[in-house]
Amino acid sequence: MGDTAASDFKGIEFLNCFEYTLWQLMRQNGISDYRAALNTTAFITDPRALTTQFYGRVAKNNFIVLKTNLKRFYGVTPVSYENCIKNDYNTAVNHCGSDIHQFIRKAIQNGYFVYTLYNHFYDTINDTEKSRRKNLYHSTILTGFDDSRKQYIALIDGRYNIGYCDLEHMYGHFERRAPWISPWIVFHLSPIQDKSEESNTFREELYLDLEKTVLDWKKESEIFGIAVQKMLTDYDKSAGTLSYERAHQLYRLMILLYWMRLGCHGNLYLKLKALSDITGCYIDNFYNKFAKNRRKSENVANIIGRVYVSYSYERLVSAAGKIKEMFVDEAKLLRNELKQLIEDSKRGG
Repeated sequence: MGDTAASDFKGIEFLNCFEYTLWQLMRQNGISDYRAALNTTAFITDPRALTTQFYGRVAKNNFIVLKTNLKRFYGVTPVSYENCIKNDYNTAVNHCGSDIHQFIRKAIQNGYFVYTLYNHFYDTINDTEKSRRKNLYHSTILTGFDDSRKQYIALIDGRYNIGYCDLEHMYGHFERRAPWISPWIVFHLSPIQDKSEESNTFREELYLDLEKTVLDWKKESEIFGIAVQKMLTDYDKSAGTLSYERAHQLYRLMILLYWMRLGCHGNLYLKLKALSDITGCYIDNFYNKFAKNRRKSENVANIIGRVYVSYSYERLVSAAGKIKEMFVDEAKLLRNELKQLIEDSKRGG
């Protein structure tokens, strides 16, 4: 599993599970570099993220970019149960197995880990009755199976093991809920092909992507600047409670700040690792500062949560000041440091 299995794998704490699970699958498949991160989104660039669950679209788009880069740089394509049956129906029993369980078993027996989407609602092994009543989505890797327990084994035997029957229910749920994702519910990766010619333009493309990433970061700071301004001007100083509209705005902002820990920002680290690989530049000092800045988002989310539960304009002002300090002021300084790092790598690489 390479670096993705390390407890201190930098970047993974700022990635959503759908992306980092795919990175783990890539490492198990023999992909050891970071080129697949090219053109992924690393910052929030749409103001709708403040009011809706827009970050889900970011995860979806990044997943599509990763899939495209897998084919381009490594000649790797996802081999899914859905497409296997559709494209090779006449030999499905021999090639894929007669059902989804045979597909998974054959993949594992042939040395491939299997990516699967996961829904807590149908989990009868890990979760309590209360948590199973919620459609909470996750993704995980299946590395083995145990017929005595009738379970698929996750990356670490225990958490996120999936019962045979549970997996059928999860697959059916995703297939019914979003048919377009059927090819991505259960799949493994094909072997790496020689695509070395695709590396010739990568350096130039990476610099262009990093320059765009800097601009995206600036857009994110502007979005948070707008949020701060609204907090200071739109909320009633004398009101004892929040209106439904204002409470909803705060709730969405709180969720967004929590998501800063599990969103798209880890892609910056992956891009910088790609830069380090081709130029030898040192990125850890900068990235440690960036990570420290991002981790503060959880503390601010907690402050906003307290305002949401018990409104206080003074507490709201304090939260707004923290947001400005971290995601506008500190971000500007870090952004300038990143630009300098990129320029230095061009001269020294």
